[in-house]
Amino acid sequence: MEKNYKAKPLNLNNNSAVDLIVPFHGQYERTCRLIESIHKTVRIKYELILVDDHSPNEHFHKTLQASKVRVIRNSQQLGFGGSLQVGWKASSNPIIIFLHSDCVMNYGCIDLLIKDLVELKGENVAMVSARTDNAGEADPRLVAKRGETGDAVILDLGYIPFFCVASWRNVFDKVGFIRPYFPAGYEDEEFAYRLQYYKYKQAISGRAWVHHEGAATIQDLCKIDSGVKDLMENNRNFCLEDLRKLFSKG
Repeated sequence: MEKNYKAKPLNLNNNSAVDLIVPFHGQYERTCRLIESIHKTVRIKYELILVDDHSPNEHFHKTLQASKVRVIRNSQQLGFGGSLQVGWKASSNPIIIFLHSDCVMNYGCIDLLIKDLVELKGENVAMVSARTDNAGEADPRLVAKRGETGDAVILDLGYIPFFCVASWRNVFDKVGFIRPYFPAGYEDEEFAYRLQYYKYKQAISGRAWVHHEGAATIQDLCKIDSGVKDLMENNRNFCLEDLRKLFSKG
């Protein structure tokens, strides 16, 4: 049974460090907006790693290097999951946070997200999501107004999307990394089932909140190429096949 978890005060070590990984393709203004909000709202030590997924403007990533960020440009377009993997391989801290480029951070969001992840470790929670004003078709408990707080929810079923999630690095060593379904779609659902297979859980934070515009990159890709939507829909088949292989292992 899914349950609520009452948050307790926790003093996070100021010497702790986390990796924030942000893939982007185009979305230049939104990406700059996100970077600015991170610098203004995150209070603990962090390394911000941006993965430019072969954006049309091949020089844009160079302008970001003066923004206290580390930028990696893919030589070809890998999609969301593939770009997450590039960022993960380039990072080293024990806690990793994945962010969509069309998010804007609320003050203290990252700090609170990490606190929930640390507090819930004893419950075998491997990944925690912030709440947001736009969760798309995902679990409605992800939706909250800015400033609204509550108890964390540990999920037995369902999944959390990757618009703003924190996870332990060593979890990926045990269960494998996120599938690179191109350009995006169903990687969050497949990963949730894989976590369950290895007896890990996901949770929704009761305190961390982020503004999420939602689907900005996909909408732009679909305008350029109508076949993108078909590719994303076909990712469901790849997801199901991966799950069949996983659960056939017994």
